[in-house]
Amino acid sequence: MFWGLLATALFAWFAGLFGVWAWRAKDGQIPFGSPVGLRGDAVRANEQKWDRAHRAAAPFVGTAAVICLLQAGGSAWSALIRDTTYLVLQLGTALVLIALLLVLAQRSATR
Repeated sequence: MFWGLLATALFAWFAGLFGVWAWRAKDGQIPFGSPVGLRGDAVRANEQKWDRAHRAAAPFVGTAAVICLLQAGGSAWSALIRDTTYLVLQLGTALVLIALLLVLAQRSATR
């Protein structure tokens, strides 16, 4: 039960983090050169490229936020039924999907 509740809290926290990042990126509110921004010389070349890259990445990061929110619900359910096998499968799937979305976000931003 402990691991399910911990996973629920972490997924909820990451859902909020990714959601706020995507919302701010969509509106061009991430300051130029910010440490929470995307990496890469092409992105940091000038402010226009910075804003365009973050707007391109926002849908992918927003999707990662939705996945985290769904996973938080699944983790809470796993904690209630005390099924660690389900929790391990869920965590593995979530980590792969979120990593893939963040890689796609970075690639779409540098095009």
